[in-house]
Amino acid sequence: DHGTRNHWEWGHHTFGIVVVRPGETKPLAACLAGPRPKYAYLKDYFPGMACLPGLFEFNFWRNLDAGHVDGIQLLPLGADFERDRRIVLTAFRGALPIAAPNEASLKDGSFFPFVDRFGQYNKLDWPDKIRTDRDLVRMREKEEAWIAARGCMPKDWNRFGGWAAGPQLKATGYFRTEKYEGKWWLVDPEGRLFWSNGVTGIGFSIGGRTPLEPAQRRRFFTEIPASAIVTDRRGIQELVIGRQMEVLKYGKPAGADWKHDLSIRRAWAFGVNTAGAWSSVRATARSQLPYTLILHPWSPSFEDNLMDPFHPGFREGIEKAVQATAGREAEDPWCIGYFINNELKWQSPLALGQAALTHPPNQPAKLELIKQLKAKYATIEKLNAAWHRGYGSWDALADLRAENRLTPPMEQDLTEFGNHFCETFFRIIGGVMKQHAPHKLYLGDRFNKNVPAAISACARHADVVSFNKYGPCIETLRLPEGSPDKPILIGEFCFVRGGRRHDSADLAKVWDPDYRGRAYAQYIIGALANPAVVGCHWFQWGTQPVTGRWDGENYEQGYLDTCDTPYWGLAHYSRSLADHIYDIRFRGTSGFDYQPPDR
Repeated sequence: DHGTRNHWEWGHHTFGIVVVRPGETKPLAACLAGPRPKYAYLKDYFPGMACLPGLFEFNFWRNLDAGHVDGIQLLPLGADFERDRRIVLTAFRGALPIAAPNEASLKDGSFFPFVDRFGQYNKLDWPDKIRTDRDLVRMREKEEAWIAARGCMPKDWNRFGGWAAGPQLKATGYFRTEKYEGKWWLVDPEGRLFWSNGVTGIGFSIGGRTPLEPAQRRRFFTEIPASAIVTDRRGIQELVIGRQMEVLKYGKPAGADWKHDLSIRRAWAFGVNTAGAWSSVRATARSQLPYTLILHPWSPSFEDNLMDPFHPGFREGIEKAVQATAGREAEDPWCIGYFINNELKWQSPLALGQAALTHPPNQPAKLELIKQLKAKYATIEKLNAAWHRGYGSWDALADLRAENRLTPPMEQDLTEFGNHFCETFFRIIGGVMKQHAPHKLYLGDRFNKNVPAAISACARHADVVSFNKYGPCIETLRLPEGSPDKPILIGEFCFVRGGRRHDSADLAKVWDPDYRGRAYAQYIIGALANPAVVGCHWFQWGTQPVTGRWDGENYEQGYLDTCDTPYWGLAHYSRSLADHIYDIRFRGTSGFDYQPPDR
């Protein structure tokens, strides 16, 4: 979008993904359905939904204006992309119209309901769509046969999902990291090389939960059984979409652990060896699947969701969260380690320093900044001389709430403070982890912004640096220059499926179910070729509800659809690749041919 200052900024570009085998011709689709004023009425009829009917997404990340697009660029997806490759692009065309419902059908109510009793979008059709109760049982039987044909897990994996056929390294009884023959690895408790092929949110929950408030959302649904209504911690009523489907599909199996066991069996069969963040299959006597824990400690904020590391409550909050895992995750050999926080809104060191300078006088970060300036300049007069300012006293500086015209010496000092902020933040967390969970890996805080100072500080104090990377390839992903050599873990990635609902121009979109599996395989193969990457975790296990979760997100990005049916193309590629994942990582060659699944 060349109508913006920086068209490669997040939110002002889009991309399409297709994986082609030699000699193939495949369509490459990219969604240009940015917001248009004439469709603004849609927001009034679909509260609490990020993606609206007609490929519209309001108030979220991508806001590409198709009217400003004046060029298309083909970018390489790997380090050796241009070697012996010839790509031909032909026949550019508009592939799909914007098909938003007209306002009249929304006003008179004829468009509603748009969700059937199985939680599916009722305006479109697709293979394996659930239409009857018997269809649920049929899909269960199909999945059971699919799993039986493949076995529980790849044959060269040990019980932790490590490489049983690979080299034997030191066994510590817990997960650890090691750089082996030039590549970073996790090492499982038995001393086997381990590459974390994970999915977030693994657990049993058909269809998820979706808010019923405001009241106009109730007309979205064909039926709302009273037994499926719950109240969340905010006091808002929600619909548990799969409550009735669970009994229709599985009956009432004996024993309390059948849901847990089903989730574990599915994960191994799909070639998944890690339950990522927000998974429920963890910290039980029946774990039997490696997992990562995510902690969201509370402490007083600094900017947005970024906490103030100079506040005494910062360390206290981290300690409280980590200490709560004592005797459970902290000693569980199946637990790989802890993510602490998620997608914090990091800013450049200069921006952090400038924010501290203009915070209230009692903000601990501001007090630390003034302490640092006093140590450097001793008197306010010397500070004024260096900064070309006229502050009457240190108290006057503490009371300062706005300062936009920065001189070069000011920028230097504020940048130094910002670096100190980053270092203190991660030093405290790393220290708490070593003290209270010494057997667990500190997995970083899942960066989704490129802020080199924060990433480098994390690398100095974490065992693994984590990123949430939504895009086509991470083969060339590296830590910032000057960072310690540390392994990288991808905490979130996915490719959103199109064709079953209103959907999004956001994240990484593919329009064919087979393409989605191919895009997944391409991403993982690129990660396996990256010597720093020790794993990737798909976001997420179950697809989000058509009508949105608590914050409106409603992407079709799961391993399982709204009716608890696997996305067969994704499951096929996931398992097929898992069967070769250690060979590809260790030997550096793929040999993966992207053969489509049998339908």
